[in-house]
Amino acid sequence: MKKNMRKILLSFLLITCFTRGYGEEISVEQLNALKEKGMLSQEDFDILIADLSGTLENEQLYKLNVNGILIDNKFKVLIKGDTLYFPMLRFLDLLGFFNLKQTQDETIASLNEGLTVVLNKKNSTITLPNDKELSRKISREKEYIFKENDEYFLRSDIFKDIFLSYLSDEDRTSTIRMNLAFNTPEEASILFKLRQEDIKKELEKNEIIYVNERKMFELGNARVQLYQNFDKLAGDDGYKKDWEGSLEYQGAFLYGNLTTSYDFKEKQVGDIEIEYEDIIQDHNLKVGAYEAGDDSREFGFSLRKDRGYYELGRKFIISENVPIGSKVELLYMGYPIEVKEAENGRVTFDNNLIRSDRSYQLKIYAPNGDVETRYINTAQNYNQQNKGEIEYDILFREDYNSKKYRWDAKAYYGLTNELTLGLGNKRTPEKVRDEYKFLDEGRMELTYSNQIYNSAYPITLRVGNDRTFTSGENNNNEKYSDRYKYDGLAQININNWMLKTEIEEYGKFYREKSKNRYEIEYSGFNNFTFGYEYEVNELRSGKKEDENKYKIYYDKGLTSNLLLSSEVKISDRNDEEYRMDFFYTGFTNFNVNWKNSWKKSISNYETELEMYSNNFYGMIDYSFSVKYSEQLKERAVFSFTIDYDNFLKITGRAGEKGSRNLKAGVDRVVDLKNIKANVDNIDTSRVKVISFIDGNDNNIYDEGETRVDNVEVKIGNQVSITNEIGETIFHGVPNNILMNLQPTIRKPSYSLGNNVIKVKGIAASTIEAYIPVKPMLTLSGSVELDKVLKLSPSDIQTLYNDILITVKDARGNEIELTMPDETGHFMVSGIFPDKYFLEIKYMGDKFNLPELKESLELVYIDNSTPKIVLNVTNKKFSLSKFLKDKI
Repeated sequence: MKKNMRKILLSFLLITCFTRGYGEEISVEQLNALKEKGMLSQEDFDILIADLSGTLENEQLYKLNVNGILIDNKFKVLIKGDTLYFPMLRFLDLLGFFNLKQTQDETIASLNEGLTVVLNKKNSTITLPNDKELSRKISREKEYIFKENDEYFLRSDIFKDIFLSYLSDEDRTSTIRMNLAFNTPEEASILFKLRQEDIKKELEKNEIIYVNERKMFELGNARVQLYQNFDKLAGDDGYKKDWEGSLEYQGAFLYGNLTTSYDFKEKQVGDIEIEYEDIIQDHNLKVGAYEAGDDSREFGFSLRKDRGYYELGRKFIISENVPIGSKVELLYMGYPIEVKEAENGRVTFDNNLIRSDRSYQLKIYAPNGDVETRYINTAQNYNQQNKGEIEYDILFREDYNSKKYRWDAKAYYGLTNELTLGLGNKRTPEKVRDEYKFLDEGRMELTYSNQIYNSAYPITLRVGNDRTFTSGENNNNEKYSDRYKYDGLAQININNWMLKTEIEEYGKFYREKSKNRYEIEYSGFNNFTFGYEYEVNELRSGKKEDENKYKIYYDKGLTSNLLLSSEVKISDRNDEEYRMDFFYTGFTNFNVNWKNSWKKSISNYETELEMYSNNFYGMIDYSFSVKYSEQLKERAVFSFTIDYDNFLKITGRAGEKGSRNLKAGVDRVVDLKNIKANVDNIDTSRVKVISFIDGNDNNIYDEGETRVDNVEVKIGNQVSITNEIGETIFHGVPNNILMNLQPTIRKPSYSLGNNVIKVKGIAASTIEAYIPVKPMLTLSGSVELDKVLKLSPSDIQTLYNDILITVKDARGNEIELTMPDETGHFMVSGIFPDKYFLEIKYMGDKFNLPELKESLELVYIDNSTPKIVLNVTNKKFSLSKFLKDKI
């Protein structure tokens, strides 16, 4: 066993030495020596030589300037050695003014002046039907195009031959400049300028986010449910009546968010839990007293990161906190594949289509009508951390049966960006010979991840050891000192291939002596994924158990509204499973899913047709399903929900063999600080909005700053207007969703500036959100002429016409150009309190007046206007500032 463990550690160290971190220390002579000894294959040798010569690939983001206009600030370019490869489909999408035709096998772009470019997706080639000479030239080229994910990257020289008249990458740290080789229509120039303005606005935005302050106590929200039930079981003649009722509460308490409930019928308090969101490095802390039976409770707490999913064995489960009462759709490849209602503010999906290294979306329909989309990526990262980062996963809980405490605590720390140390300790009460004793376990693991040969081949290596520290024996006279395990894992991804090996060695406590698993997966053929897995278990009795598993996945969007997902799993242990599902979203008011599965044979066939709708006509949710299988024959289930105005709720269900259920009653949520407020959901916050004049432009409400009334504010679908003291309040704003706060400044000469304001509730309490209103000032000025000039009226007018005044902001951007009028007065309006620069030039030739440059800081003061006086002599300009004079 120790010999096997040494092999695992040796493999770990050897592969580490050949990764990017150490690659520069290996010479060509050393590689030749390793190759001659048979330790390197020719393929590995070639890759390492490429690494030393610097010809492997990396990627970088650039700003893209086309025809002198910035159209993208995140243009992804691949670099191989000194050669750039540009993303063709992204480039065409950015141009956006031509006819683009997409088929399964080809992308055809018809540009201006008869230029047509055809991309053949099957064999990754480019042709130009109208330019046969260039097509022949391209056909003779090698390695000019390659595919990564769904993008095709063209080598820069070929890219230029097709699309450009000019290409410059001289400033490789920031910008790539291009000029198109063909004329663009007028609408293209407009499109480019619009994109440039959008990028500029995006870069200049200042995002302000307000959340709930942690409070010792504040009244929150309560939900009251009282229902009358009518149940009819299959085969019964009549209905049985019963009732149920509950009270749920959520509010700020002990600087966290308290949730609890009370069952009126059972006269019992439910779980009591206080959650502290983001208490340390994106970790959430939950402390509570939980039901344990017989009116007893278990005290406990947990501290962990919420990734949006977790692994259960070898399955992936998506689980997210959402507003209580929400309905959530799970989307894969943009198609809804399942819908569920949140339970106690959390939704969980356990679906066959949830697999590793895939992207999913959760579309959350909150009770108040707001819709949010969240993105979940099920990457297997093996708890890896960046250097200096740490992740905790701690569960501490009282054990009702043993009257002792149990815990499971893990921590992962990034020693470097590539190497993570994991430590764990688990204590569980175990009954041994009628007495409870603690079973203490520990785990240590090292996880290393990098990219081999400085390329896009990610590798992960992990070694670990589980051990029990408890002395003595269990009820079967097995020694706890023999309860240990060594394990190792190696995984590498090479383009579309994934190869993984797992090795486990067990102590004498277990019936297994060792377990090895080898897996290979390929996903580079259209929309197919092929997998093979071999597992062999060696038992302590000397017997071996092995199994071969084969799998095929095929997921394809047949149309924009129809997704096909199929799966084949075959094992040599007579275990077979086939599945073919269709998901259709083309109907206006509902979605349709048709699921089909077979196990072992076609005779074990099951099919299900499901239709569901969310918020039909603003008040009805319904679902309908029909199932058929050889075992169950036929079964039809119909259910519906009617929720009217956050008060009356009716649900019904018609099941198989005549079973029925009807439930009607009151489901009402109230804000305990304002019971008249319309609140749809218990998991919501109040938002108190305060608008003020931000005279010093610091986006913070300072004492003495003037409040602003008559500001229209919108959050979700709620709209309110600030009162005479500049305040308004919103009720029922969903928690756990970043909501836009959209003000409309009704008063003239005021603006929001470049601020974007958002709110996010993390507890059922009050968020104070401030709107910093920027006063738009008018800078007025006049020209004062030195009497010694002795100018005639016509000369004065000529002088005024020859003075040019330029106003620039602190970054040097030109704000406005102006000139004195016939009376010598000038004005610059629509500017904010800030620092500015004035440049004053004399454009005539009668006087020798050098250019004047002056800084100017404008500050907002009630009932005042900034003024300047431009003094003119025969030798110079000078400026007198009266920025605080009363009007």
